[in-house]
Amino acid sequence: MAPSRATTEAASWLANLTDASIVAGRPGPVSAVCHDSRRVVAGALFVAIPGYETDGHRFLADALQRGATALLVQADRKARWEPQVRETDVAVITAPDTRRALAQAAAGFFDHP
Repeated sequence: MAPSRATTEAASWLANLTDASIVAGRPGPVSAVCHDSRRVVAGALFVAIPGYETDGHRFLADALQRGATALLVQADRKARWEPQVRETDVAVITAPDTRRALAQAAAGFFDHP
């Protein structure tokens, strides 16, 4: 997703995600909100969404390699995401439903258009 501004301060709108918790790191400015690791740019928030064919949590390492500085992961998939983020210094936010959290994060990032 293309940002409406150069970056947005994530802490202000991440706090409004339903039942989300910051479990590691500290969110800083975010340059984009992405759910496809191939589209991650430096400073992006990557949202891992479990799907029917594949699980977005499989692509956390790719998102980090591409420059993601924050990860939004599903709380009930901890066994999938925790080993991948253990040695990183990125912000990790958990939510009970990352599909819903993606909609809320995008709305916050784009200042509720």
